Amino acid sequence: WRTFSVKFNMFEKIKQIEKIREAQKSLEAEKVEIENKGTRLTINGNLKVIEVSLNSELNKEEQEKILAKCFNEGIDKIKSFMAQKFQSMF
Repeated sequence: WRTFSVKFNMFEKIKQIEKIREAQKSLEAEKVEIENKGTRLTINGNLKVIEVSLNSELNKEEQEKILAKCFNEGIDKIKSFMAQKFQSMF
């Protein structure tokens, strides 16, 4: 009986790993675009920066601050999406 239980648990773990891999692939397809004062940042669900567009009318210091804000906002949005995605899986 113990052998069956161990094999069943391993099968369940494999199914969970497959679900996680599917979720990772779907996250890559998700994109978040954040825009602030003409500076735009696009991040995918794997937290990879896809595109950065700067506003040439802003000085370097302003652009750096805005870009940092956009990046942090994008990460927060992706984290929220990831939490919802994984919650629905399990």
